[in-house]
Amino acid sequence: MSSSVRLPALLCVTGASGAGKTTIVRTMPFTTLYFDSLGVPPEAEMIAGWGSGERWQEAMTAFWVRTACDVHRTKPVVVFEGQFDPKFARAACEAAGVVHAIVVLDVADDVRRQRLRERGQPELASDRMMSWARYLRESPCDAVLDTDRSIDSVAGELAALAHALTRG
Repeated sequence: MSSSVRLPALLCVTGASGAGKTTIVRTMPFTTLYFDSLGVPPEAEMIAGWGSGERWQEAMTAFWVRTACDVHRTKPVVVFEGQFDPKFARAACEAAGVVHAIVVLDVADDVRRQRLRERGQPELASDRMMSWARYLRESPCDAVLDTDRSIDSVAGELAALAHALTRG
């Protein structure tokens, strides 16, 4: 890429279902790419097309990073929100030369289960989801924020991280 091409900074926000990612990010004044808007194909399709669900996730994460660079290059910051593995986001951002921060939003499992029941998705409050949440919480990232507090408080911390990215 030419050095005259300006790329946005990318704030990558991940977390397991029920962490509050979408609720919090929607309150923020940044262009946002929602990973879930791609739709998640059946596992058989992921395996047929990409070899595994993990490889599908890696490819789609790279797709969103390229989209941020190609479509939103005039924005100072773009937020990338969804359930993705932080290692895939970091690799895609580094390959694209994008200034970035990776933030995991997290909440205690009992709070997660309650939120998922309240939004009518109790089936997501599974052992598998709790394991995914633990994996994300323990993954290398720039920050882990507990969302068992006010939306404004968490959004304020995310906004501060986003603004810090633009100061280099």
